[in-house]
Amino acid sequence: MRSLGSSNCTTTSDGSRPGYHSPGANDIYLPNCDNPLKRELWRVFQKQDGTAYMIPRPDGLGNKYQICSYTSMGAPLNDGSIVEKAQKYGLCELNVSSINSMVPNDALEISTIFHRQLRFVQNGQFIDPFVPDDDILAACEILKSQGSGAATYCDELKNKCNPETGACIEIMITPTQAALDEVIPALNKIYGVKDPGDPCNEVQGATFGCPIAGCIEPPKGCTYSTAAYAVNSLGDCCPKMCFAVDTDGRECSANGVSTSSTSEGASASFSWILFVTLILTFNSLLKR
Repeated sequence: MRSLGSSNCTTTSDGSRPGYHSPGANDIYLPNCDNPLKRELWRVFQKQDGTAYMIPRPDGLGNKYQICSYTSMGAPLNDGSIVEKAQKYGLCELNVSSINSMVPNDALEISTIFHRQLRFVQNGQFIDPFVPDDDILAACEILKSQGSGAATYCDELKNKCNPETGACIEIMITPTQAALDEVIPALNKIYGVKDPGDPCNEVQGATFGCPIAGCIEPPKGCTYSTAAYAVNSLGDCCPKMCFAVDTDGRECSANGVSTSSTSEGASASFSWILFVTLILTFNSLLKR
């Protein structure tokens, strides 16, 4: 597994985003090799003095992404030192001098955690978290063939910048509700944001400790496996709980029958976990 927050991958990009941010002449873009998503929202740049800053700036995001305390929803952080880093760099309470002068590897580690939990949602008439126009325009591209209700909004964003000169008009364009309804799902799609229960690769990692299930005996002819991973409600990639497979490695349903399709497997897995939970609850009641 790659080290968390590493930047050993290469890119020809300087990390700039049209109409939003251009790095200084001596700033170096550090692409995050551990970003689990298809695109990178929070980008890290190393300054001439060796410290780093993140764009968009992560003011207050330590609280939003739950790294200002040692637990979240009862799950402990895998690395408690991240709390000290979040506090040190002003992610919990704003400290401008620190937030723009992070240790590069710390900035990349924090960026990785943010990307694990990223999901675009509506907040009033805006997209949360903030996303630069170039990402929105990329989302607009996949809406073109759908008779998009976001067409006007997309055109207005596109016309903010002159493609020949690169000059952009500094104006905020507020999307309509119809545009938000289409652009937000499209953003999550182009970023590759997964829903809880979706399969994931263990290299995505986990910010918080993965839950450990108390499972009853697996169905006849099946054994439990920790080789299958799924996204949980915290955005972490954890082993599936009470995940049983047959001798061919196929997922077992509660009655021991192997499932063949992904959709059937997901349904069987949910049914099996529900079955185990009911049995454990029943046994607990009997002991009272």
